[in-house]
Amino acid sequence: MQTILNTLQSQRLEIDKGKYPKACLQELAQYGFYHHFSDARELLGVIEKIKIVSKVCGNTGFCVWCQNALLWYLFCAMTHNQFDKDKQDFLQNIAHKISQGEILGGTGLSNPMKSFAGFENNKLKAKKIQGGYLINGVLPWVSNIASNHYFAAIAKEDDEHFVMGLIQCDETLSLKDDTRFIALEGSATRSVCFKDYFLEKKFILSTNLSDFLPHVLPGFVAMQTGIALGLIEKSQSVIAKIKNVQNDFMLEDLPHLNSKKEKLECRISAILENPIVNHQDTFKEVLKVKLELGKLCLRFAELVMLCEGSKGYFKDSVAHKLLLESYFVAIVTPSLRHIKKLLSLDL
Repeated sequence: MQTILNTLQSQRLEIDKGKYPKACLQELAQYGFYHHFSDARELLGVIEKIKIVSKVCGNTGFCVWCQNALLWYLFCAMTHNQFDKDKQDFLQNIAHKISQGEILGGTGLSNPMKSFAGFENNKLKAKKIQGGYLINGVLPWVSNIASNHYFAAIAKEDDEHFVMGLIQCDETLSLKDDTRFIALEGSATRSVCFKDYFLEKKFILSTNLSDFLPHVLPGFVAMQTGIALGLIEKSQSVIAKIKNVQNDFMLEDLPHLNSKKEKLECRISAILENPIVNHQDTFKEVLKVKLELGKLCLRFAELVMLCEGSKGYFKDSVAHKLLLESYFVAIVTPSLRHIKKLLSLDL
């Protein structure tokens, strides 16, 4: 396990500039980093694993989140839908391969979540035909995907009907890698072009999203806290190494920040350690934790940069990478702006 983390550490800059850590992601499966869920309370263990990786490399920690989010969708679909035995066995087999790293994949829920909040239009359209749906449109910025990877997506049939399905990146899809980011270039983030893509019935996860998504969303967001916690702990370790007389006045509120991190980690544990009864209330509480962790992540990264001084301002420095990855935590769906809007509504 430590060997994989050491490899990630040594490849940190290459990954940030575009090297997809495929081998490391597959090797992490041997240590149970992708969870074939049987109970929602297992989310806590997944958060811990995402944190461990994110402390070394935020890019790879995000990919581990993508992989687990895909498994979470499958768990929710198989738990809260009445599938026939053949379909249940089919999805179980895919989930097993994802958990073993034989299949890698991600999540295409960023656009639909933003569309439901009124930030943008739903990019995918669905037309029901015999045996499934035809999907058309362009889905921007789907992460942890490449040829033969899988991801989940939501397409709009009409104003009231949506379908969520498991998408395979085969030859009928077009993946475009034409956008450059300021960080996380090694996250295999691409836009996906659908042109009469056939979503076969056995790949459909839900056609009743008003009932299904409340089961999905708490875990979807909760697992992101592992990325934030990993980056915060990396910041804490860097600050501990550079504490000196010159930085003392910069770190007057460090004990308070450390305490706040511990309290937020305890809060997410308290939320998830018991069976989820009211999914809407749980989702609100998880959103509040991510909001606070997102702000705290930024504050810690800022402290690292300020304490490092000009050294931190060098390109590819630890402070530089932490700052950019922390901003990613703040803007990845649901972003801090998105969360504030959701919390202002009666969910």
